[in-house]
Amino acid sequence: MSRAERAVKDAAKLYGAQLGAGAFAVIFRAWLIRNLPSAELSLWPVCISLAALVQAFAGFGISDLFVRLVPSLLKDNKCEEAAALLRTGLAMNMVATLLLTGLLVIAAEEVTSLLLDNEVDPHLVRMLGAAVLFTAMYKHLERALFAVQEFGKAAAIRLLSQVCRPSLAVVLYVLIGIEGAIIALSAVAFVATAASIICLWPYMLVWGYPHRPRHVVARALPFYGASLANLGTGSLDYLIVGALTTPTGLAAYYTARTLADYLRLLNTSVMEAITPKLAEYRDAAKMTIEGGFIRCSRYLFLGLLPLHVGLAVTAGPIVALYVGDRYPAAGAILSLICLALFVESLAGLYRAHVKVFANRWHLTALDGTSGVIGLGLSAVFVLWLGAVGVPLAQTIAYVAQGTLAIMLLRRVLTVRHDAQAIRVAGLGSGLVAGVGVVCIVAIPNAWSIPAAIVLGTGVYFAALVGKLRQEDTDLLLRLVPFRCVKGIAALLCHPAVGSS
Repeated sequence: MSRAERAVKDAAKLYGAQLGAGAFAVIFRAWLIRNLPSAELSLWPVCISLAALVQAFAGFGISDLFVRLVPSLLKDNKCEEAAALLRTGLAMNMVATLLLTGLLVIAAEEVTSLLLDNEVDPHLVRMLGAAVLFTAMYKHLERALFAVQEFGKAAAIRLLSQVCRPSLAVVLYVLIGIEGAIIALSAVAFVATAASIICLWPYMLVWGYPHRPRHVVARALPFYGASLANLGTGSLDYLIVGALTTPTGLAAYYTARTLADYLRLLNTSVMEAITPKLAEYRDAAKMTIEGGFIRCSRYLFLGLLPLHVGLAVTAGPIVALYVGDRYPAAGAILSLICLALFVESLAGLYRAHVKVFANRWHLTALDGTSGVIGLGLSAVFVLWLGAVGVPLAQTIAYVAQGTLAIMLLRRVLTVRHDAQAIRVAGLGSGLVAGVGVVCIVAIPNAWSIPAAIVLGTGVYFAALVGKLRQEDTDLLLRLVPFRCVKGIAALLCHPAVGSS
């Protein structure tokens, strides 16, 4: 199986799990957003941001070191060295995570004052400590699963956690109040952590001399700087909005981010699947690397640009369908986030190549630049424009990240894109946006969303007729799992094959 097929299949496993979970959990999330007071709802984004903060500071860059080294070690049958690296690195992550979470629990009153304007009791923030602890631990372990390329198991655990978290939170909230919802967050994160350890256990049991912690940290140090810098364009946005606006503003931003995260996870699933594949070919010829880059960018434009544009156009009705008129500002925020996420996905493709092929310190410079820009502009724009300023600031940061990445990759490869794919994706995006606007104007109710999805998808596929290459359709047909569907797909795809 080719790298392209493996990358698409692994990305499909990760995003399929998220999509299936989202289809089930969306009702429960909507119930929570509609029924919880803004201050209590704000505990969710606070938990997410604190877990990301703990994960970054306790990570030491080891997760990125795993992704860079473990796939090639396993490919070369150096299982003992891979196991020793996993054991030492994860042990360091777990101990540091426990210590940092303890500090957050001690500082619960300060966190409540800074982020929640003292509108909730500090004991609720203390209760969040367990959720923060196990969520951060689970994220460390999930990245290790990606490094050993256990994408199916990682997807299953992600599906379990995404399905159980909101549903259990609703049940326990109804039974015992907000404390029950926090218990649900902690319990589901604990189960996901335990399941991840079980899945990684066979890889860590292989005997090998343990790595000295200081040697691991020394090798991971450039990635540590990059992971800390990445907070500037990551989950720190919740902390910025919480500190500079009100709990109601944070709840509105969280509503938009909750919807946008389904799209964000598609982008990250693609990158999480691609990066280990790149690591297997670190020593490949320059022409091979450039060919893989062009193909990845082709599929990124054709597959993601029309989707992001279509969702940006229909963001207002989607938010209204999701939470009613409780947070009207969430529509504009979601629209801008959707556009920012495509820029992020393109910059993420550059970043993945920098992580694998460039100097280790280049990733720190890359993420440091985008992180500082994102963090600084987010604070300025939030003070000026409110929560809507965050996606504007992040878009600028992603453009800067992509520009710098192209400069850092000059010695490794010549960054080129498929001009035909960009033209087709641009045309398709314009058609999808037009269909979305017409549906919203002509059908001013909840039916505008499914109408826009069906018609927009049909119009885009019609635009692809005559534009796909033989290799594109062959790849799609090989990835279709069922024979009866393959026959239908063949009839649809092969007439659309162009000669270019």
